[in-house]
Amino acid sequence: MKTKYLAWLITAFLVLTLTACDLPEITPPPTEVVATATPEVDTVPLPSPTEVVEAKPLIQITNTNAQNLTLVNKTAVSNIQQIIWANDGKSLSVISQNSDANGNQVYSVTILDAANLSPLAVYSSSSDRIASVAADGRTVAVISQDMSSFKLVDMGAGNAEIFSLTPGYLIGGITFSPDLRYMAVTKMDAWEVVLFDFVTHEELKTLTGFETAAPVFNAGFSEAAQWLVWHARATIQLQDVETGNMGPSFSHEDFVNDYALTPNGSTLASSFATSIKLWDTASGNQVSSFETGNGISSYSASVSFSPDGHLLAATSGNDLQIWDVASATLLATFSGHSDVVRVTAFSSDQNSIATAGADNQLYLWQIVQ
Repeated sequence: MKTKYLAWLITAFLVLTLTACDLPEITPPPTEVVATATPEVDTVPLPSPTEVVEAKPLIQITNTNAQNLTLVNKTAVSNIQQIIWANDGKSLSVISQNSDANGNQVYSVTILDAANLSPLAVYSSSSDRIASVAADGRTVAVISQDMSSFKLVDMGAGNAEIFSLTPGYLIGGITFSPDLRYMAVTKMDAWEVVLFDFVTHEELKTLTGFETAAPVFNAGFSEAAQWLVWHARATIQLQDVETGNMGPSFSHEDFVNDYALTPNGSTLASSFATSIKLWDTASGNQVSSFETGNGISSYSASVSFSPDGHLLAATSGNDLQIWDVASATLLATFSGHSDVVRVTAFSSDQNSIATAGADNQLYLWQIVQ
């Protein structure tokens, strides 16, 4: 009996196997999933493949909404020296200086995606100093350790070297004009700045005329393309790039911590101790002055104008302050950093403000819809 039953099963199996080749393909129903106890986790549903998710447009920071700034993102970056936004506002570069395990200095620049602060490109060197990053968000000026030569590196092309020069003098610093027309190379052994064409790298002319009894701290471009800025201790003086004519000189009671120009070059902001002064660059007259705080713990270390020139971002101790330029009125103060804020920078599209502190944190401030 068992033998007959087994034979019957084999025959039925063969019949089903042969006929299955002609059956239409059918998707089986989903099997039932038995729930198991798992830790509760907050999840965000993913969009379906056909769903298009559009990023909300950022809100421009103005006098009327500056108090609504919110810390939207942050990332760890140690010992930041400079923050430079690209002209399109889509990326920002941070220049830092650190020491390795052997005590050697390591200079680096990281280009960050402004949308999420993720790194787009990194360049570092233990022998050369990073001088500046151009407003194209990719061209980096690097000065050799002995200051006898420099090179330009394209971080948008895998850190390829695009130009190098040994000019025959010691190099103090290099800056780029915000309109990407010039590169300014400052001499260490003379009060001179040599201008190069940004595209062709051709040497164009040498600017001189600044005089001071103090050592020159720096000279180069700031946020305004028409002015070269000379800075020595408590003195700042402007020079017209095209004509070479020396402009107004601005004197302070103490060492200047930082300075910034409005993009149109009409107003200069200078910070020293706990004070900030605003100057008219045409006449050289002081427009206004205000205090950012009291005591050494609230020194103003950095200033940055909004692209429209109506707002001034300033650091005061661990805080970020936003000032109305026309009325010299404090609009808002924002805390968050656990140590002194050393650098602040308005984005070129006026949608963001970046701050970096001694707490080795980079903060991104925006207005959330």
